[in-house]
Amino acid sequence: MMNSPQNESQVVASILRALENLGWSEAREIAPAGWQPDLVAVNGGGSLLCMEIRLGRQPLHSQIVRLLEQARADLASSWPGRSIVALLTTNPVSARLRSVSTSSGIVLIEAESTHDYRQLPSELAQALETLENRPSGEVGLTNKATLAIQAERWNDARDLYVQILEGQRNMLGDDHPVVLETKHRLAFLLTQTGDPDGAVRLYEQLAEQRERALGSGHPKTIESHSNLAYSYETVGDLGRAIPLYGRVLSERVQELGEDHPDTLTARNNLAYAYQEVGDFAKSIPLLQTTLADRERILGNEHPDTLVSRNNLAYAYYAIGDLERAVPLLEQVAVDRMRILGPDHPDTLTSRNNLASAYEAIGDLSRAASLYEGTLRDRIRILGSDHPATLTSRNNLASAYEAIGDLSRAISLYEDVLTTSVRVLGEHHPDSLTVRNNLAYAYQAAGDVDRAIFLLEDALEKSLRVFGDKHRLTATIRSNLNHLRHDEN
Repeated sequence: MMNSPQNESQVVASILRALENLGWSEAREIAPAGWQPDLVAVNGGGSLLCMEIRLGRQPLHSQIVRLLEQARADLASSWPGRSIVALLTTNPVSARLRSVSTSSGIVLIEAESTHDYRQLPSELAQALETLENRPSGEVGLTNKATLAIQAERWNDARDLYVQILEGQRNMLGDDHPVVLETKHRLAFLLTQTGDPDGAVRLYEQLAEQRERALGSGHPKTIESHSNLAYSYETVGDLGRAIPLYGRVLSERVQELGEDHPDTLTARNNLAYAYQEVGDFAKSIPLLQTTLADRERILGNEHPDTLVSRNNLAYAYYAIGDLERAVPLLEQVAVDRMRILGPDHPDTLTSRNNLASAYEAIGDLSRAASLYEGTLRDRIRILGSDHPATLTSRNNLASAYEAIGDLSRAISLYEDVLTTSVRVLGEHHPDSLTVRNNLAYAYQAAGDVDRAIFLLEDALEKSLRVFGDKHRLTATIRSNLNHLRHDEN
């Protein structure tokens, strides 16, 4: 007989009874600052469990994960190595929230509304077992890695997770679920630190292991397929990315249905991949369908709906349909300002995109003014070295170049390149893009020899890191060939 759905108090009571059988007891007086969990428990060994419970049918908002991320970071310093932050929900969970929870060390429990909580959900039972059996050295490394991720010190976090993975493999074996989760986090960090080929290899290994252990239709396996498709896209291998994105979309539809947030995200990812290869005949209809579905299912003001609107506007921009692109970008900027606030990263991104559209239609003074305002706000909110701040600097330099102020453009490009190499590394796509842009500014200023030198250097680096097929390599090579042709 099927169990009846339970309310939050019933779920808490059932889980507490199951925890008590394992030596845990309720401790509601303990909680991270700024958050009152639905369930707080401790055990005799000094470990702490804090759990948020959300029961319903509406998709979860990303705000809940940001709250739990902050709580996880607080506990990493105040309750080092002995704490679990968990989110138990029956609501639909998007792939983006699932990915963020994994990278942040949050235990995500996606439960059925009729689950019998007298038996702990497997995700929670596994997390408790791992916590109790972790060697003290790994505890310290995990704490340091969590704090490094919170501070966006990606290189430090990557190096720490390499050590964690080695220790877990020695203790648990290569196919243990805990080891696979660590591989997932490390692959993400390899992407963040400019090693896309390393991320591809690890995601390929992870997808194969999960498919073998869990089956091709398991949510974790599908998640790995999606991450692998993205990693292929990152290195420019769209020939493998697009079929895999198509497979993920089919798997999402079969597992979750047409209207689930993860299905809509999968469709959006496939559309963007088509856009990357210039197949707008396939991309734009998918983006239009996804936007219509998100408006119908999530509402006009949901953050994911705003993302879809922004993506469709960018597609119009890419094909030169500025009459449709500019009003849509203006609408997204206004909506994000009202819904998310003026300082939200997505709002700043919309302002940046709108400035690019103004630049494209020749409204250079308006574009430069908007770029300057966005840059000031990103410096204030994100800091001078944040990648998004560097993007704003690069775009402002482009606007100066477009209005003929080459001395300011070159000076700003050089500053961005120096900072990008220091922060992201000389082989990062953003660093190579700025090098390409600086070369064109030098060409416009009449210094063709320096422009060719910069493009030759950028091409060599792009070939070495991304290979011959990557779109960035193709762009730099094309620009270099044009420059040589013009010189001759």
